[in-house]
Formats: sequence, structure tokens, C-alpha cells
Amino acid sequence: MAPDIILLRTGIDMRAVKQGDNAWHKLRLSVITASEIHNVIAKPRSGNK
Repeated sequence: MAPDIILLRTGIDMRAVKQGDNAWHKLRLSVITASEIHNVIAKPRSGNK
């Protein structure tokens, strides 16, 4: 998502955010990141949907 759109939607300028600070964590809420994608595409343990 473009930085301008993020600024409009969240009020946070992602260009000024440092990794690990509170604003950075707020931006990552509800975002599927590469380190968590396996949880999204993994098969169910029981084999049922």
C-alpha cells in the first residue's frame, strides 16, 4: 500500500516510523507478513476443512 494512503487511513507517516516502535506495531496489525504466511496457507491438522 502506498505511504500516502497509509497516512490517510491511519494518521501514521510510515516513512518516519522506526521498526519496532509503537507506530510500527500499529501499522502491522491485521497484516499478513512473510514470517506468518505459513499459518494462512497451512493444511488443517485433521485433514478436514
